[in-house]
Amino acid sequence: MKILPLLLTCLIWSINCGIMPLQASGLPNDSIVICGRTAMISGAPSIFLVEDYQAAVPLTQKERSLPIRLIADSFYVSVPVKNRINYIRFRNLKPFRSINNYLLSAGDSVHIDGVTNAVLTTSIEPVKLLECQLKLDSINALDPIAGRDTVTYSKRLLRRAELNFERGKHLIREYRGDIGDNLLDVLEINFFLRTHSIFYAVWKSDGLADSNKFDPVRVLAKLAHDVNLEVDETVWLLSDKYIEYRAFVLMGYFELLSKRGKLTNSPYKEAYEYVQKNFDGLLKDRITSYLLIKSIQRDPHIVPQLPKVINSLSDSLAKHTLLNAYESVKPGEKAFSFNLSDDKGRRHCLSDYKGKVVIMKFWFTGCLGCAEIKENMGIVKQAYKEDKEVLFLNVNMSKKRDVWLSGLASGKYTDKDEINLFTDGEGIEHPLVKHYQFASAPQLLIIDKRGNVFSANPPLPYTEEQTEELIKFINDARKKERN
Repeated sequence: MKILPLLLTCLIWSINCGIMPLQASGLPNDSIVICGRTAMISGAPSIFLVEDYQAAVPLTQKERSLPIRLIADSFYVSVPVKNRINYIRFRNLKPFRSINNYLLSAGDSVHIDGVTNAVLTTSIEPVKLLECQLKLDSINALDPIAGRDTVTYSKRLLRRAELNFERGKHLIREYRGDIGDNLLDVLEINFFLRTHSIFYAVWKSDGLADSNKFDPVRVLAKLAHDVNLEVDETVWLLSDKYIEYRAFVLMGYFELLSKRGKLTNSPYKEAYEYVQKNFDGLLKDRITSYLLIKSIQRDPHIVPQLPKVINSLSDSLAKHTLLNAYESVKPGEKAFSFNLSDDKGRRHCLSDYKGKVVIMKFWFTGCLGCAEIKENMGIVKQAYKEDKEVLFLNVNMSKKRDVWLSGLASGKYTDKDEINLFTDGEGIEHPLVKHYQFASAPQLLIIDKRGNVFSANPPLPYTEEQTEELIKFINDARKKERN
């Protein structure tokens, strides 16, 4: 009986806003209609459509903010869509979690009561689809496990992932008959990816692991070959995280092997060759594209190999995505023309530094790696202390200004007498960061005297050897004039 007043609310909304009344059927199959009311406790609701989710690479996915018609506590939005399956993100709207994407089909109509946390609809499948996803959320929303960065923590996290996934599968089976089998298969693979995205935990525990009791390499190998990942192309193509997960697990596996001295080649080259041998068709092309884009920032030797790989790809989306990434980091390309403010409020543009070699360090407050390279970056800067042709800039990717300033004040990441720039609260969404696809930190970028990219993935100075290699990169940038 709750649906009647909510439908009436939406009907009143339609009249007030000059839109067509919401019908139980006959909705356009190229749109999704969402309406209802909100508690307005933490601000007005925001609804976003995740565009190009099949691109697999997070930084190429776009979130489009949808215009919401809002009167008092009632809202209405019509979402034009081009895909049969779509992902929506809700903010400030209970009962949805803002960190999650929610799957809806083209033509769906849903009514959300953010006061009672109810999801209603005029047809069965859309409400059951959201209801199932919200119940899956509750399975993962458990109390945190104590003891992060310990073997015990990682073991418990893995066990929780396994138990949660079994609970989720059982829940999904209860919706057979109300939700189409293909959609349920997508929900199941998405839930598996969410529960098992724990490579970071076993990665960090590498130094503490007992290979006889809990070996991260063995765990990642198991995750990379999990039978639950063997789904039809019609299913994984509708997942927004499938390619990302498979590529990251493989990268983690080979990086750990490399740390243990069990590889003679770069771990990223090994991962690439593994994909070429063990996958085929569209899946191989998509994983290859994602893997290499993420490897660009980890291995300076990847970039020269990209033109050959791009030509070998058959899938147009994988080819286009990798080509865009290559063209943004290719040596000799015009560098992105940034305009950023420093901690004194002054603006800095790339054009201000024409005739200088510019080394830009990207970091964020709380980044362990960013703090780790500070000492050796000091050695690099000292080498050019008297050199007027070399300039160092620090670019912070934190979203909040006070968080950035607290990082500066701590002295852990930069020195106060350096040029410290801020991405104006946009973080990794800033056009400069997205252009180079810097989704993590620290990152370095070297721009030559003519304002062209010299290297978008020079060595990060974690070790003495890498510090010397970075100095060599900068020396080469000083000497080389590009046409």
